[in-house]
Amino acid sequence: MKKFTLFLAALCYAIMANAWNLQVDGICYNVNWSDETATVTYESKVAADNYKNLSGRVVIPATVRGDLTNFKVVAIGDSAFRYNKAITTIDLRDAAITTIGKSAFEYMNVYDIYLSSTLTTLGRDAMLYCTNLTQITLPENLQTIGVECFHGCKALTSIRIPDKVETIDFGAFRYCDALTSVVLPSSCPYIGDHCFAHDYALSLIFNYAETPQSIYASAFSGISVPEVITLRVPYGSGPAYRAAEGWKMLNIEELPDPNEGIEEVSQQPKANSQKLIKNGQLIIERNGKTYNALGAEVK
Repeated sequence: MKKFTLFLAALCYAIMANAWNLQVDGICYNVNWSDETATVTYESKVAADNYKNLSGRVVIPATVRGDLTNFKVVAIGDSAFRYNKAITTIDLRDAAITTIGKSAFEYMNVYDIYLSSTLTTLGRDAMLYCTNLTQITLPENLQTIGVECFHGCKALTSIRIPDKVETIDFGAFRYCDALTSVVLPSSCPYIGDHCFAHDYALSLIFNYAETPQSIYASAFSGISVPEVITLRVPYGSGPAYRAAEGWKMLNIEELPDPNEGIEEVSQQPKANSQKLIKNGQLIIERNGKTYNALGAEVK
């Protein structure tokens, strides 16, 4: 009886330590037979053993083949690559991934992460303390940036939040020591507590919301002189931001009146500038540079 109990305990440990049912090219997946989808998962919960044979560049495919069928890869599961120190690049662009789970890339030495265009959710602690990550492009379909998602990404220098993002949660970019500039969309109504706390290098924020978002004063806690941060807001929105809690302590500047730029183009048709519609957006090209309707230069 004692031997049988020990056997069951060992079996349970093996299942808990290796929670996957398909392995392809060294990557582990949990597959769902009912909808033929697959989620990338960890190889082992033991940090030292998690993908210890993987290094360098890792590319997640669009599909993986099981014994009888192909499975569409749709998610990166919780703690999938957590603590792996040998992987330097993760490329998700081939896969239709919609969710990256909690702590998926936490404490990795990764330098580059290329996200899927279909991604909608970045989970809690997804890239916590990825200290070598210098830049990342967030896809246009992204809607949620989870709690402390980029906390401690000390080499990250800039971030542009896409237009569809509705939530930037608590501490999302806290302790990003090298972060100097942030672009916020007009769509996001809420910015979490301590979102940019202790971001000592932060000096410029473009905020395209005409109405100030709800934000706590502690969003910038730990920055001893928040007035050094220049906040550029849409033309005519300056008074609202100067009266808004959480924003009013920053150095607020209004972007140029977009109508002045449009009028200039219309009145000077032979000038070295023109008004265009690209991807449904009004832009102005002038003297070899491109500006959006708010007067901000588009790189």
